[in-house]
Amino acid sequence: MRSGRQSGWQAWGAAKIALIALVVLSLLTWEAWSAPAETPRKGGVLRVALDVELPSLDPQRDTAYVTRSVTGTIVESLFTLDEKYRVIPDLAQDHKVSEDGKRYEITLRRGVIFHNGSEMKSSYVVASLKRWLAISTPGRGLAKFITALEPKGNYAIEMTLSEPIGPLVLASLAFSYQFAAIHPKTEIDRIGNDGVMTHPLGTGPYKFVERRPDRYVKLQRWAVYRKRNENPSGYGGGKTAWVDEIIFSTVPEASVRVAGVEAGDYDFAVAIPQDDYRRLRNHPQIEPVIQFQGSTDIAFNNKAGLFTDRRIRQAFVAALDMEAIMKAAYGDSTFYRIDPSIMPKETAWWTDAGKESYNQRSPERARRLLQEAGYRNQPVRWMTTKERTLDIAVVAKAQLERGGFTIDLQQLEWATLLSRRRNPQVWDIFQTGFSIQPDPTQHLIFDCNWGALWCDPRKDQMVEGLKRELNPQRRMQLWTELQRYYWTEVPTVKIGDYFTLLIQRKHVKGYAGMNQQFFYNVWLAR
Repeated sequence: MRSGRQSGWQAWGAAKIALIALVVLSLLTWEAWSAPAETPRKGGVLRVALDVELPSLDPQRDTAYVTRSVTGTIVESLFTLDEKYRVIPDLAQDHKVSEDGKRYEITLRRGVIFHNGSEMKSSYVVASLKRWLAISTPGRGLAKFITALEPKGNYAIEMTLSEPIGPLVLASLAFSYQFAAIHPKTEIDRIGNDGVMTHPLGTGPYKFVERRPDRYVKLQRWAVYRKRNENPSGYGGGKTAWVDEIIFSTVPEASVRVAGVEAGDYDFAVAIPQDDYRRLRNHPQIEPVIQFQGSTDIAFNNKAGLFTDRRIRQAFVAALDMEAIMKAAYGDSTFYRIDPSIMPKETAWWTDAGKESYNQRSPERARRLLQEAGYRNQPVRWMTTKERTLDIAVVAKAQLERGGFTIDLQQLEWATLLSRRRNPQVWDIFQTGFSIQPDPTQHLIFDCNWGALWCDPRKDQMVEGLKRELNPQRRMQLWTELQRYYWTEVPTVKIGDYFTLLIQRKHVKGYAGMNQQFFYNVWLAR
């Protein structure tokens, strides 16, 4: 039998051990918590493996993602997009809009130096914008509203519009696709509207050094780069050139890109096969990067044929199981997302309005709607292409046939599909996809002249109201109503969002790409 005294000493001993353990644990936790974060450092060469050769180095003209990724580090625009794809100033200091919404005065940042040593002035900006307005798709879309574009002193420009178009002006200037890059006026005068830029001169944190076709493009830190004071955000904010050089190598074979990063020949590589993901995520020297890419969609012929009947479009949507379709195309759920929003979650415009029409998985409802519409097993002429697009079509075809449709699947080359799409009498459906737009009004599905040919007066009125509204909260309300109307009318069908796989060596720090890569703010911890 133990005495009370012994029990007391034992209790005290146990308490003392527990107290010591707690103190040690606290010290370890404090040490871990207070350990300094790695500090970015200058130096080194960042080696990036691209999957395709650059068509050109002309950011205003070229639509290829590789051109945007490379030249976006060299050149800048008046406005750009933050981490939520909202418009923010870049080379612009500020802007003012007249009360009638038809005159924009944009003040420029001072002391910004081009890579040829000249200072950015308003005449350079106007010359660059006039070329962009003439040669690019987003530029031509804006140009039809512009009646005048002129310098206002050395550090401001003035743009006059024929009618107010609200946020579309700045959204167009910030668009990353054929973006409104600012170059020295001498370069614009030399190349003109018909020429293609081969030696891009900009104001970005890196300057162009050389290009060897089918081999590499080399960039070098611009020593007198004038960065913004804000924290980095998306494509904008403060940009720092940490590495001395960036070399973009053309490496067409995916297996060679992967092996090159594994061996340390490259620091970063794009377009990695998803089948490699599970192996690479356990690699001691490699970090996978999952990056939003866009949506995968099906577009109806809204002008001629079966799908001019809304009930048949609604029946089509009712029959689809989006999860099964995306899984067949993308496999691992890491690389796809089931989401009804036209504007993805990566943006400030996400909404689930109309979600009750999305991913219904109801062949029964599809059959009822087809019966109401008087459908008589007419074949649906479905134009598809290859690889994932074909995978999507094959799985959806089986689902639609269970819902009562007869599907005529036609596998075509993309160029042939685009050619046939011009004649509304020969097709009913084609497949497509969309990347992120800064503003919902820029989305192609709302354009009557785009492939789906959705010409709807009520839709046009809603889009126009959204264009003219300036209040952010009210704009979000209008956008929510427009998306709900979209899911009622279903001129196209969003299947889901998909992601791409990139990889980097673990010594690569600071990468924060969005739906395109950029490499300012990246540094090497070695």
